Amino acid sequence: MHRIRTIRENKGWSRRQLASAAETSESQIVKLERGERRLTVEWLNRLAKALDVLPAEIIEDENIPRGNQPLINEDVGMKRVVLAGQAAPGLWQPIMTEDPVHYVTVPSFVGFPPVQADFVVQISGPATNLVYPDGSHVLCANADGPVGPVRSGDHVVAERIDGEKLERRVAEYRVDEMGNEWLWPLSDHRDHKAPLPVDSGETRISGIVVAMADIRAVPRGTARQTHKVHGDGNL
Repeated sequence: MHRIRTIRENKGWSRRQLASAAETSESQIVKLERGERRLTVEWLNRLAKALDVLPAEIIEDENIPRGNQPLINEDVGMKRVVLAGQAAPGLWQPIMTEDPVHYVTVPSFVGFPPVQADFVVQISGPATNLVYPDGSHVLCANADGPVGPVRSGDHVVAERIDGEKLERRVAEYRVDEMGNEWLWPLSDHRDHKAPLPVDSGETRISGIVVAMADIRAVPRGTARQTHKVHGDGNL
């Protein structure tokens, strides 16, 4: 549970005023308050800044300390997860390989409420340059796990398979008014601006992005916090 509406009303704000302060639409505030949109780390930080409170104050959970708690906290313990490979449209990688499986070490839990990352994907190229730069790593939870189901506005890992090769990309999942599913680009690069329809026969959403971490310069693959997760989901 969360206290978005309570804090907003205590300030004497309308939803429109909060939307303006958070640089979003009133309809997004309505969905967040009603629980119709996932309260991601990005939304939590954004609303906390707009409401002038700490992120933890928005969360209605007595087990979460009311301090300036980091959203990715190495004190909660570390775990090894599979580095699944690279994500880039048009980059086809072998499904089966004789190379050993690669692992990275990441925090056991990230975000509010805390969730576990199941695998990591490395971003390759400019296809997500508005959110996740080339070379960065995104921590992902299995789409069919506790974090699911996938909701409009989630950043997802989508996979296509052609024979023994696999293409993996990160995009924003959106559902339009007609119920059509789309993979929306997170890029301003000219080659990656077009949204793609989700064809259930060819495309499988394997993961939901729960955090981004730059693990390139950290010894033994320990992830560092960067607080970039999800998007608005507006069509």
